[in-house]
Amino acid sequence: MKTAGVRRLLHISVVVARPDPALPYHDTKWKGEELVRASGLDWTILRPGVIYGLGDDLLAHLSLMLRIAPVFPIVNDGRSPMMPVHAGDVAKGVVGALRHPETAGKTVEIVGPERLVLRDVVRRVAEAMGLPVWIWPTPIGLMKIPVSVMEATMTQPLSTRAQLAMLVEGLAGDPGPARQLLGLETLPFTAERLRPAPGGGRSPAPAGDPSSRGAGAVRTFRASADPGLSRSDRSLEGHDDRDGRPPGSLGAAEGGAPAVDADRSTRGSGSCRGSAALRV
Repeated sequence: MKTAGVRRLLHISVVVARPDPALPYHDTKWKGEELVRASGLDWTILRPGVIYGLGDDLLAHLSLMLRIAPVFPIVNDGRSPMMPVHAGDVAKGVVGALRHPETAGKTVEIVGPERLVLRDVVRRVAEAMGLPVWIWPTPIGLMKIPVSVMEATMTQPLSTRAQLAMLVEGLAGDPGPARQLLGLETLPFTAERLRPAPGGGRSPAPAGDPSSRGAGAVRTFRASADPGLSRSDRSLEGHDDRDGRPPGSLGAAEGGAPAVDADRSTRGSGSCRGSAALRV
């Protein structure tokens, strides 16, 4: 990168990154960070928690499972700490790091403002969809069986063993440094923000269609426009000013079928990962 004239490197990792050979996902993310630290560039590492937004896994998979049945099997007792963060807030963190060169050489966690537990996350999504939900605590030993089957048989499994390990541990961090260093105030993960905006012009699912269960909540997520941002900043931060829908709101395609999106940047672990190398 140096020979290409790059001096500033921004790397997006994950909040659970650490050296641990027993957990390959955590361990490889840590090794990636170590390569960045040894790059000799002006680097900043951002560590988001679980990200929700356009093309994510979190809301897409939760809404699918909640539409299928009101009983939700949750890993262990469902009390792992979670601090979901909207993709637009992660993008704002990227902008903040680039605007503050004093963040070079620092690792900053980007998480939501409220410390929840996994069962809270499930209940809030169900509330946004207007559906009842009964949490069924399930030992991790039992969860590993269907997860292994899904990994072996599905192109995009609803869960993976790496995701299961993260759900057991939780994905929580400290929002304070991002607030101080990046000027970042992340949005809370609430049913009100996830609920579809009234008058959205969406048609209900046809009678008898299995997707009619919670048809108002599927996979379209949009972020509201921030009037304080330029158009280019809005594009970078994932904002869409075509409607007034709150960030991360759940919406339905015509007929109640899942809305299709072409953005796969947040597939996999539920988070955006990678590095941005910039010539400055």
